[in-house]
Amino acid sequence: MAKPLISIIIPAYNRADLIVETLDSVSKQSFQDWECLVVDDGSEDDTVHVVQQFMENDKRFRFFKRPDEFKNGGSGAKNYGIQQSEGKYLMFLDSDDLYDVNFVEEQVKKISGEPETTICFSKYYTFRQDVSDAKKENPGFFRDFPDVNDYVKYYCLNGYAFYTACLIAAKTLVEKAGGWNEDLTINDDGEFLINVALTAKKILFTENATVYYRVNPSGKMLYEYPEKADHILDSLKLISNHIMSRADFENKPAYCATLFVHLKFLYPDNKEVWQKADQEIEHLGGKHFYIHDDALFNSIWKVFGLSSAFLYRRIRNYSRKHLKTA
Repeated sequence: MAKPLISIIIPAYNRADLIVETLDSVSKQSFQDWECLVVDDGSEDDTVHVVQQFMENDKRFRFFKRPDEFKNGGSGAKNYGIQQSEGKYLMFLDSDDLYDVNFVEEQVKKISGEPETTICFSKYYTFRQDVSDAKKENPGFFRDFPDVNDYVKYYCLNGYAFYTACLIAAKTLVEKAGGWNEDLTINDDGEFLINVALTAKKILFTENATVYYRVNPSGKMLYEYPEKADHILDSLKLISNHIMSRADFENKPAYCATLFVHLKFLYPDNKEVWQKADQEIEHLGGKHFYIHDDALFNSIWKVFGLSSAFLYRRIRNYSRKHLKTA
């Protein structure tokens, strides 16, 4: 039996209520030469039963339970999926996200004929319940990066870029990068993508492929989970180490230090987080880029410090909300 060209790896944990939509979006793909590996991470609901129903109707779906030698969590499940995959190219999809019907086809078109050191990213739209209400944005990273260093710099300055579900990459390249870091519980995707990007030689943007990323239904932001701050810090340290040791551009310490400035923005009232972030910034030489698009905010930041700039922003936002102009 011929091996599939594409392996789609989906980690799953207690997703019986949402994974139906995800698997349905895979089954409806216009491109047919794929396998879909669902790796269960210890679900206690009906996730297994839902996946088995898809397997009965389509043999391209495969189901696995993450073995104990792979750590708990999505990264361990994805690493086991990589090990079991048979495709030339890998894709990763979360168990609550969705593919547009032509997603795989367009990704294959883009990467075909490219060396295995090329990776491709699609565009993405965010949604909560229904893709018809998806938020269609056009961020600055929806473009090609012939030099992967430019992608890395963009990530440092903005604190985010593509989602993992946007990626198609050769299995050989992902394996060379070392797969997913199973010690990370937060921002493991950010660390993975920077690692893969620095292993690649070129990044292409697939304009006609769309993945729908489901945002947190609760609407909570990371700063509302202070217990996650140290885990984010750990991931940023690893990302910084990757960049310092493997990237090739000027002012690397300042770019890496800017990653920790983003952490301070996530937790503007958490003194402990600020202290740890400042230690990393100082370790990198103390210089960083100013990342806010408000000129006055940046001026206050430069002269009086970030705390004063945040105070200005709070006063400004309060006045806009509560005070009426004559």
